[in-house]
Amino acid sequence: MKLSERIARRWFYQKNLSYKLNLIFGLFFFFPVIGFLYFSVKYKMLQDEYIPIFFLGVLIFSLTGFSILKSLFDRIVSIAEELRDHGIIDKTQGSPGAGADELQAIVQSVANIQRQFSQTYRQMERKNAEISILKELSELCYVTFDPHEILHVTLERALLLSSSDLGSILTLDDAEPKGFTVKATVGLGKLLQPGDHLDFDASIAKYAIINKSPLVVSDIEKDKRFGRMNLPHYGTKSFVCMPIKSSKEIIGVLTLSSTKSDRIYSQDEVEILTPLLSNAAFAFENLLLVKTTQRTEAYVRAIEKVFTILNSSFRSTELLHAVLNEIRAVVPFDLAVVLRRTPNHRSHATVQDIMSTGPAAITKGTRLDCSGAVIEKVFKQENSLLIESNTYLAHPADRKVLGNRAYGTYLLTPLKTDGTVNGVLALAVYGENQLEAAKGLVNWIANGLSLAIERNRLSEAVAKRSQELETIQRIGSALASSTFDINKVLKYTMDMIREVMNVEAGSLWFLEKDELEIAVAFNAKIKALKKFRIKIGQGIAGYVAARGEPITVNSIERSPHFFPIVDESSGFKTRSARCASP
Repeated sequence: MKLSERIARRWFYQKNLSYKLNLIFGLFFFFPVIGFLYFSVKYKMLQDEYIPIFFLGVLIFSLTGFSILKSLFDRIVSIAEELRDHGIIDKTQGSPGAGADELQAIVQSVANIQRQFSQTYRQMERKNAEISILKELSELCYVTFDPHEILHVTLERALLLSSSDLGSILTLDDAEPKGFTVKATVGLGKLLQPGDHLDFDASIAKYAIINKSPLVVSDIEKDKRFGRMNLPHYGTKSFVCMPIKSSKEIIGVLTLSSTKSDRIYSQDEVEILTPLLSNAAFAFENLLLVKTTQRTEAYVRAIEKVFTILNSSFRSTELLHAVLNEIRAVVPFDLAVVLRRTPNHRSHATVQDIMSTGPAAITKGTRLDCSGAVIEKVFKQENSLLIESNTYLAHPADRKVLGNRAYGTYLLTPLKTDGTVNGVLALAVYGENQLEAAKGLVNWIANGLSLAIERNRLSEAVAKRSQELETIQRIGSALASSTFDINKVLKYTMDMIREVMNVEAGSLWFLEKDELEIAVAFNAKIKALKKFRIKIGQGIAGYVAARGEPITVNSIERSPHFFPIVDESSGFKTRSARCASP
């Protein structure tokens, strides 16, 4: 460094304004005055009477100028002191020997103010963005009634506020064992998709649930709480995991990360996201309450309508269809099947009614062997059974009734009468699962439906007995008023039996010695049947004639007493039969 620069730094730059003012005044005042006095004495200029007056004027004006300049400098110094007192500049700046005068301190203070203003302006912009996002989220509550859409919007806004590009929202499952359900994801591709289920114990998000506080991780590989390698699809080693808390409980968890390897999350992100998550949890809870209230009101209306139908004049198929339509109005199912348990075979069931939006694998009246099926489990356990999607139905009866689609959800509800399961109401939904929430409603309706079915059965039994008595009376009247033409009487009797029992074909056989001979028949070729006789013990009729007891055969193929020559001669294909001996 040059000598002149050393002198300037030593005697000028490192001094305050007062020192510099005195030095400048001395250079501009004392040297000219001394020179003036010297030349005045040397050249006897003081002998002139006006020279002293002029010199005195110079001194007065110089002093006045110095005072004005000093007051200006003092004002600058006071401004610098005031800035120091307000903490805008460092108190060491501008003090003697500190290497900076008051002007430099003021310049630095202006720079500090500008820097603070820029920082404040950025903070204001961020706060403005937060307020705008919260406003959008609050306005969205009036636009959508879907609580899960609120979660999607919350995730998008959280990524925007925190300058992140990877994130997910998980909701806590109520069922046991505990788990998480993915509701929204961004940037995770096929690794994590909405609808996926995660194990509670294996997820880091559980710590946010257990501690009920945000979890901020700077480096997961160095964090002693986890101490594991970071997976590539999680992005950076740093992330933040925050619980979404409603007024009553924790709804779920928000997780944010970034693909930038140098990104480190801190408590600042937590403070920014807290208002957003609070507002989102409030909106989510309100929408859930609204949906629950609407669903409860719909259930109450459905129950009222169902009981009105049960107390109406509807019977049999009309009653079942009316009730199923009311269930569909609340729970839009794709398939509904009403099964009635076979009295003589407790593991068998008959399709009493069916309602489907598409083609079904069974029809009304189909008889099913439910041994080992899920349907039989409902018969035995006497409790409703909900089968989640992706469940393979191995038993043929289950596949026929429920359809066995990989993405279907099924609800089987027992139909009880006097504490005994006499049937099953099976519902199938091949889309979004709405059966779990409606399980209680279906149980209520199933109880009422059971009573209605039993009432119909009793009414039908009474009507059938009345019809039988009327038939007996008519047969008695025919016998009393007949001309003793036995063939006409027998034919009339068979017509009455046909009407009462609602059968397709029938025949009457008389015992002649050890053989049975046909007398009358309907829907059968009687001429062909008269060509041969049935021996005692041969076929179903011969078996009944030998034992003297009635028999019911529901499946001809499984009966050891079936005599196929009768069908070949009569031209009628027998599937089931009822045979009695007087």
